Amino acid sequence: MARFDVAVIGLGATGGAALYHLARRGLRAVGIEQFTPGHDRGSSHGETRIIRLSYFEHPSYVPLVRAAVPLWRTLEREAGQSLLQVTGIVELGRPDGELLRTRATPPQVGKDRRTRFENVKDAFAWRGPPLAGQAVLVIDDVATTGATLNACAGALRAAGSGPVTGVSVARVNV
Repeated sequence: MARFDVAVIGLGATGGAALYHLARRGLRAVGIEQFTPGHDRGSSHGETRIIRLSYFEHPSYVPLVRAAVPLWRTLEREAGQSLLQVTGIVELGRPDGELLRTRATPPQVGKDRRTRFENVKDAFAWRGPPLAGQAVLVIDDVATTGATLNACAGALRAAGSGPVTGVSVARVNV
């Protein structure tokens, strides 16, 4: 029977990266995944991801991102291909307030429209001064059913905003 130092359960983006780095450090590591490799049931599947240095969820993400970029470059060298394409991003917001995720939400992948809306209902809140009828533009990197944009708009309207416009901006290589 094979013996391992560690088992990684779930080989999505995080589990796969953990397994890779454990093995690189010389540990006997095994990965266990219930679906086929490259499946679309994870929280971060798809052909594109965004890495940004500005996170409204919590500032503790920033050091993690700063550490991740050099690791992506190392992986590119080992794979012999480009994996990370740096582009510009503009993130705007009021300096005296922030739109926050107030609770963890389950992955939206594979869920129908109604379930997606239920998952993110009341998951966001405005922390700052009342918005006093101000129009707000919410920009998201992904819009499938609009559930997250809708939940964000609800939180902003509850804080007294005027009209809330949601847009999704993405770059696609064709």
